[in-house]
Amino acid sequence: MKKSPSSRGVSRLPESLLRQVNLYALGATATGVGFLTLAKPAEAKVIYTPTHQQIFNNIFIDINHDGVNDFACTLFYNYASGASSRYLHVAPRSNNQVVGHKSIASALKAGAPIGPKAQFVAGTDLMGRRSHTQYQGPWLNGGAGVKDRYLGLRFFIHGKAHYGWARITVTPGNFFQATLTGYAYETVANRPLDAGQKKENIGAQAPTLGHLARGASAIPSWRVQQTSVTTR
Repeated sequence: MKKSPSSRGVSRLPESLLRQVNLYALGATATGVGFLTLAKPAEAKVIYTPTHQQIFNNIFIDINHDGVNDFACTLFYNYASGASSRYLHVAPRSNNQVVGHKSIASALKAGAPIGPKAQFVAGTDLMGRRSHTQYQGPWLNGGAGVKDRYLGLRFFIHGKAHYGWARITVTPGNFFQATLTGYAYETVANRPLDAGQKKENIGAQAPTLGHLARGASAIPSWRVQQTSVTTR
């Protein structure tokens, strides 16, 4: 007599495979519960503004385009005792700051990290000065000037710190010129970015399918990877 389909024995999965399935289900649940939290970095965005403005007297940078000037760059002359001097300054507005040391604004190279761990200085900061035949400041580079160097910026939106950069080229010579060629900022408060970075790092947005397939055990490793990407 043939057994009916309902009377057939139910095959059991091997214990090792069953444990893996259970772990995967648990991991997927944990990942699902925390997914909204993990996905938050996807809201991050770097806003880049290209420009080409020769710095003379004051030019202003409204880095997030809210109608409030966040920084001012100034290039001016001073003539005294038969000699002229030429100064290049950056002046943060309100409580804003620039990366630097002892009232000297740093001329950052592309890729330099700008974030909470950077050293910032407040107030009007010297970028460069030519007096007689002497050159001071990293932006004048001994009279050779610099191309595509970056001011590291910290400014505040609704009381929260945001980070950005302004790209400036200084031409060499006694009558050096300075040109602002672009600026950018990170929309998420307290989130660092690199000098010259124009868009969000996609690798930091969310766990990959591989992480999801590996379940809960993959979450800590993804977080470590995310931290290494976003804070470098």
